[in-house]
Amino acid sequence: MSLPRYSSYRDSGVEWAGEFPSHWELKPLKYLASIEMGQSPSSDECNTNGTGLPFLQGCAEFGTVHPTPTQFCASARKIASAGDVLFSVRAPVGTMNLAVENVGIGRGLCAIRAIGALDNFLVWSLTANKGQLDRVVTGSTYDAVSVSQVGVVALPLPPPEEQRAIAAFLGRETGKIDALMEEQRRLIELLKEKRQAVISHAVTKGLKASAPMEDSVIHPGDPLPEGWTTGRLSTVCKFRSGKAHEQVIDEDGPFVCVTARFVSTQGVARKYCTQNFSAARKGDILMVMSDLPNGRALARAFFVIDDTPYAVNQRVCVISAIEGNPRFFFYQLNRNEQLLRHDDGVNQTHLPNEAFTKLQLHLPPLSEQDAIVAFLDAETSKIDTLVDEAETGITLLQERRAALISAAVTGKIDVREFANHEAVAA
Repeated sequence: MSLPRYSSYRDSGVEWAGEFPSHWELKPLKYLASIEMGQSPSSDECNTNGTGLPFLQGCAEFGTVHPTPTQFCASARKIASAGDVLFSVRAPVGTMNLAVENVGIGRGLCAIRAIGALDNFLVWSLTANKGQLDRVVTGSTYDAVSVSQVGVVALPLPPPEEQRAIAAFLGRETGKIDALMEEQRRLIELLKEKRQAVISHAVTKGLKASAPMEDSVIHPGDPLPEGWTTGRLSTVCKFRSGKAHEQVIDEDGPFVCVTARFVSTQGVARKYCTQNFSAARKGDILMVMSDLPNGRALARAFFVIDDTPYAVNQRVCVISAIEGNPRFFFYQLNRNEQLLRHDDGVNQTHLPNEAFTKLQLHLPPLSEQDAIVAFLDAETSKIDTLVDEAETGITLLQERRAALISAAVTGKIDVREFANHEAVAA
């Protein structure tokens, strides 16, 4: 989409803003909206049983557009009204949602209510200009901004009629982009489901569709390929729990500290430590032993493919193959259903050592294990490539969305004619 620029511009006098349309103004947020900083009630005033006013301590319960409160309080000290912008003043600073009902707000939030600008335009403008706050965040424990810092955020402000046109334009165009991103997210979920189905079938049924079958000990009534056996993990693998490394965490340390987050992100999220109390070696399987109810990290596995000096932290275990192909065991162990049954969906799950050592595994002959691993490495690589492409597509769409919002609310493009044309066509 190619959109024109305005006919004339003037210097805003502010380095970050540059030029904007000559007939626009530049005004601090405090002149365009009232800003109510949150205040937290005492803990004994709050509950989770739905009694009282919905309450938000911070942005943890934010959704894509609207929050879903899980706490309530008898009488909140600060209240945001339906339609207010809920703005996070603690990390991540600038995260926003819209209130759809009266809701109590804690110290992590402020409520912004438009008085000199249209509500919808204000949301778009704040979205594009939160970078001003990123320059002034402070805090030793977490990033934060004050109400006065929020109030001096300067926003380019067009006349009301243009605000309406810009808000309408962005509502339509970002809606189209959001729909495309949602399609990509659905594709990713389908690909991940297919990946798991391919793995599950290969490690339980093998690669030969016509192979004779016999009864299974693990799943009665669900037979195994002929020649396969079953056995406890302890008969084919060594098991040991990781050890606490928190006291030696140091970003300059020579060892990679393997935490649950490290495993769940497949090595992306890393910490380092100066000592190694529980080393992992090439060919080991590292698994998460503890997670929140319905957590996605529980029983997640990471396969060590190199000689990186890994130090395995507590709540992560090390499984080393005694016999058999360790990568075959990795495919069978990752998010294993027998382990996930320990999650009751209510309480924190802590898998005991016995949950692993007594785990029943499918044990095909080594030659079949090797063939299954080769097949799964190839097939999952293809699927992972498609997932990566879809995730890259989402990132590009997000960048396009942000750039469009910024260009429209700062006057770098003139959407008036386009917005009016679309309105007439509708």
